[in-house]
Amino acid sequence: LDTQLLIVLLLLMGVGLATIFSGSNQSVPRISSQVANIMVALGVMYVFANVPPHYLRRIALPLYVCGVLLLVCVALFGEIVNGARRWLYVGVTRIQPSELMKIAVPLMLAWYFDRYEATLKLKNYIIAALLLIVPIGLIVRQPDLGTALLISAAGAYVLFLAGLSW
Repeated sequence: LDTQLLIVLLLLMGVGLATIFSGSNQSVPRISSQVANIMVALGVMYVFANVPPHYLRRIALPLYVCGVLLLVCVALFGEIVNGARRWLYVGVTRIQPSELMKIAVPLMLAWYFDRYEATLKLKNYIIAALLLIVPIGLIVRQPDLGTALLISAAGAYVLFLAGLSW
């Protein structure tokens, strides 16, 4: 783990906790819940930081395909909560597949560009744009503009880092 990045992240989390504490009328249960979420997130971050990149490359395509299929299932069978069809009931819990796509889309694009790195042409960028547009279209349909914009930004960064010029 990058120590400086971890320190900045912890400081941001501290500011977030202070904001929640202030905004929730100093609710201790709310803070405790958020601290538990932070601990889980830090644990997951530590695990993924120690996973060799070739393992991540292997799961990129299955994760992306699974995510798109789950988004289609949300469109067909999803639960409507607060006027939006974003949730999918799976066994004992509800999941929001658009959250999975925040990881799957940049990972898939990175896998795709790594695979065709030596022979990148305009066709490759068009295919990558389609890989980006499909989940974004399904997420905007829910509607979840915030998540769609986050995934769009992440995908755009991968496209430009892969060599697409302005």
